[in-house]
Amino acid sequence: HISPEPTGGDPRVNLAATRLLEKMRWATIGPPYDWTARAYDTDAPRRPVNARWLERCVHLAEAAGARDYAGEFAGLVNYYRAGDALAGHVDDAEVDMSKPIVSVSLGCPCVFLLGGTSRDVAPTAVLMRSGDAVALTGPSRRCYHGVPRIFVAGEGCVDGRGVELGCPEWLGNPDAWPKEPDVARYIAGGRVNVSVRVVD
Repeated sequence: HISPEPTGGDPRVNLAATRLLEKMRWATIGPPYDWTARAYDTDAPRRPVNARWLERCVHLAEAAGARDYAGEFAGLVNYYRAGDALAGHVDDAEVDMSKPIVSVSLGCPCVFLLGGTSRDVAPTAVLMRSGDAVALTGPSRRCYHGVPRIFVAGEGCVDGRGVELGCPEWLGNPDAWPKEPDVARYIAGGRVNVSVRVVD
C-alpha cells in the first residue's frame, strides 16, 4: 500500500521510484490481506514466506512457548519513516487466534506499546531496536498494540544510558552494502517490521 500523494489525488502525477519507496507503508507476503473484507485471500497468486525467515519465526514462537506453529503463513511488512505511527489495534482476522504472531524489527528503533484486551488498559512501552522480536502468544495475542514513534538518528533522542537512538550505523551505511546502497540509505531513515502469522 502506498500512502496518498498530497497533489489532490491526480492519478496523472508520475512519481520517481525513490519517491514511491518513501511513500510505501505495507506489503504482504503469502496470501494477500483484503482490508475492506478483513480477510485473507487464500486463492490469490502469491509468493510464500521465505523458508529461512519462516524457520526463524517458528523458532521464536516455540521459544515463547507456542507449540504446533504450523499451517499457511502470511507475512505483513510495515514500512515506517520519521513521523509515522501505527495506531493501537488487535490482529484478529486469523482463523485460529491461539497461533502466535511473530514480529521482527529492522532499522531505526521504535516505541512498541502493548496494552490489554480493551482500550481501557494502559499500555506498557517497550523500546525495540533493530533485530528485536516480539511473539504475541497466549493472552497477549488478543491485546491492543501499536507503534507511536520511531527514532531516527539526528533527532537528539537518547536511551536510558544516554546513547543516541537511530539505525545501527553498519546497517544504514551504503558503503557496507555495495550491492544494495539504496536499501541502506532507506533503512538509515526508517524502520521495517515483518510480522508472520498462520492464516488458515
